[in-house]
Amino acid sequence: MTDITFDLDGTIVNLRAGAFIFCGDLVLLCRLPEEQWWFVPGGRIRCGETSLEALRRELSEEVAGDYRILQPLLTSENFFSLAGRSYHEHCIYYAVRWDSDPSLLIVRSREVFEWVRRGDLSDYVLKPAFIVEYLRSMPGGLSHVVHRDPATVGPGNCEVLT
Repeated sequence: MTDITFDLDGTIVNLRAGAFIFCGDLVLLCRLPEEQWWFVPGGRIRCGETSLEALRRELSEEVAGDYRILQPLLTSENFFSLAGRSYHEHCIYYAVRWDSDPSLLIVRSREVFEWVRRGDLSDYVLKPAFIVEYLRSMPGGLSHVVHRDPATVGPGNCEVLT
């Protein structure tokens, strides 16, 4: 199956699924070894996959341990630039409960993973940036965020619809 990502008039459009993996007050972050910024585990949805199926696949490719995917928490429309390219990304984020000791995390991918206390998230450069405030406040229910990085064209920076 093919990832749902394509170039539309010079903008890369992505459809993704992400995981807010919690273990008590800890949340799991990851980053590429060559980057200094962090993101939450997950990845692109493939044609014919639901977001839940994609998240299960992505997590099985990235980590091993005892966890349970609970429910969707957040959807987002994220507009940003990376490496000189414009992106329009839709993501569905799920709550995931880590049921093992956090030290028992087994990494199956090249990403670097780290457990971070929710209160310490502001010490990390996290992308998209709205995730820091969302994880600190955890508004409850399903939320929708429209976020534009300052370098992108368009009105406003971040709008949260709950």
